[in-house]
Amino acid sequence: MRIRNALIPLALAAATVGAQEAQAQSAAVPTAATAQAQASIEGVMQELYAAVTREPGKPFAWERLRRITLPYTVMLPQARQSGGQLKPLSVDQFISNIDEGWKPVIGTARDRGFFERQTNLVMHEYGDVAIAFTTYEKGPWEPRAIQGRGINAVQLVRREGLWYILSIGWDEENSAGPLPSIYRGR
Repeated sequence: MRIRNALIPLALAAATVGAQEAQAQSAAVPTAATAQAQASIEGVMQELYAAVTREPGKPFAWERLRRITLPYTVMLPQARQSGGQLKPLSVDQFISNIDEGWKPVIGTARDRGFFERQTNLVMHEYGDVAIAFTTYEKGPWEPRAIQGRGINAVQLVRREGLWYILSIGWDEENSAGPLPSIYRGR
C-alpha cells in the first residue's frame, strides 16, 4: 500500500535522528493554552499551522512548534526541497533552515509574510497513537495568494493526556501531482 510504504522512512528517520537530537533539544513545557490545544489532534494541527505562519515584519512563532513536538521529533521535507534525498531534520534543524531563508527578508520592503493553513484533515487514531493527513495551502500573507498545496503526514503520540508530534513528512502538488480526492477538502 502506497501510504504505508511512505511512512516507513518516517519511522526509520525518527529512530536515527531521535537518538542524536534528544540531548540537543529540550522539550518545551506546555502553557495552559497549549495544553488545551494539545488535548485534541485538531488543536495540535492548529498550533502547527500557527507556528509556520507569520505576518509581515514579524518572526515565526517557533516556541509554539517546540511545545507540540518531542525532543526527537523528525521533520522530513519533500524530495524537491531536499535535493531528491531522504534528509530527515530535527525540529531545530528545520527551524534553522527556514530562518536562514527568511531572516534577510523580515522587516524589509520585500517582506510579504507567509501563511500556511489547513484545508482538510483525515485522522486515524488508536489508543495513544494517531496519524493525521492534513492538507494545506500556502503563500504570502499579503497580498493573500495561494502559491502551493500539499499534505503533511503527521504521526502523533499521546502522553499524560496531551498529543505530541512524533514526525512530519510532507509533499506538494509541484512534485507529487494533484491532491487525491480524499484529501482535497474545501
